Amino acid sequence: MAKRVTTLFIRDTSINLLVMKGEQVEKWASSPLEPGLVSQGLIVDEAQVADQVKQIFKQEKVKTDKVITALSGHDSLYRIITLPELPDAVLPEAVRREAKRTIPTPLEEVYFSYQRLPTLTKGESRIFLVTFPRNLVDALVRTLRQAGIKPYILDLAPLALCRIPDEPRAIIVNARLDHLDVMVLADRLPQVIRRLSLPTEA
Repeated sequence: MAKRVTTLFIRDTSINLLVMKGEQVEKWASSPLEPGLVSQGLIVDEAQVADQVKQIFKQEKVKTDKVITALSGHDSLYRIITLPELPDAVLPEAVRREAKRTIPTPLEEVYFSYQRLPTLTKGESRIFLVTFPRNLVDALVRTLRQAGIKPYILDLAPLALCRIPDEPRAIIVNARLDHLDVMVLADRLPQVIRRLSLPTEA
């Protein structure tokens, strides 16, 4: 039986709801947001956005449990770091120390996640490291709770896009009204992820 997946993405300008059953789109809905409710990925008016999230789920008759929710990726940082080969028990602390050394933002202001990558060099570990602002995540989680949504996965939109191409090398450009997200993949791994602001006239 095909698995049903529900995803929710709150942009600066809209709330997007998608329900997939297997590889088929079962439901798709979008609700516009008034300017200022969400700004650069930060939910400013949590109560009003929560009400609109509730409304779109109710209108589309979609269950609110096990929802995959996307983060915009605004002000997120991505790094591939190299460490000596380490046992799993000490890897988290080693990654934290390297993150503190290489990430320009204080770790108290971000959440970070990492994944060990394959390596051909004996004696070393390659790690894909991501940091994302705590204030953006915390505001999103509070809003979802107010809306009665139970997220079980939080994904970063740029990384989700990086998983789409079935090619070892690719360049992805995601064009929005006010910015471009540009992702460069080599060996199926994101090497560069950048957000470029656009003038309003563009």
